[in-house]
Amino acid sequence: MVDEILNTDPSLLEYANKARSKHKWDIKTKSPDGAEGIYYGSKLYGKYTSARDAGNFAAGAVAQKSIIPNFITDYGYEIYNRSENKIGKSINLLLRNGLNPIMIFETGLFGEDTLSKVGIEAGKSYIRNLENKR
Repeated sequence: MVDEILNTDPSLLEYANKARSKHKWDIKTKSPDGAEGIYYGSKLYGKYTSARDAGNFAAGAVAQKSIIPNFITDYGYEIYNRSENKIGKSINLLLRNGLNPIMIFETGLFGEDTLSKVGIEAGKSYIRNLENKR
């Protein structure tokens, strides 16, 4: 499914909409045998990974391809994570923070789990490496 997402070359907004919980690109709910769960495994570019890792990889790759700077997309991903993947709560949290620059630059200190962040960074790195080969 990661290839499907990347081959579509979605905008960040399209990705955010389709990768939400239980939507078309929510990899955790698309296991081959119909089982739902974040830990079912598959191979992603020669490495074994969980559905959660694959989703985070796709999120990072889409972010890297976006024209929006990574520190802003990272902040958006963290807001969404901290708001229990709920759009309304995400908007509320953004409004409460008022896009406070201090909050944006503290990305990575809270919100995304360390291992989730590693998956996101792996997706970004994958796209950077592809771009450097061109």
